[in-house]
Amino acid sequence: MAIQNGFEVHIEPTQTNAVSIESVLSNMQQDMIRMRSSMEALNARWTGPSHDTFTAAFSRDFETALDIWEDMMEITEEIRDACSDYSSCEREVYDVIQAIRIGG
Repeated sequence: MAIQNGFEVHIEPTQTNAVSIESVLSNMQQDMIRMRSSMEALNARWTGPSHDTFTAAFSRDFETALDIWEDMMEITEEIRDACSDYSSCEREVYDVIQAIRIGG
């Protein structure tokens, strides 16, 4: 925790949330793999115009879900990096202040 401009900054909950989101995204990835596998099995047993329409819609929706998943992974990584950068900066500032106190 740090205090900036009179505000307390609690970085730990943000780090914890990033880990939780990564866990959910990992589960989502496994669910998407299973769903695609199930769709491939279904596709092998079904033909015709309805099949083609359904398969095209599924493919579009699956690609949209995959794009969202990738975006969420990037955002989560950026949050983790920001937390790490903030913590590093906070430690550096603390070290500088300690050096001033010792030397002064």
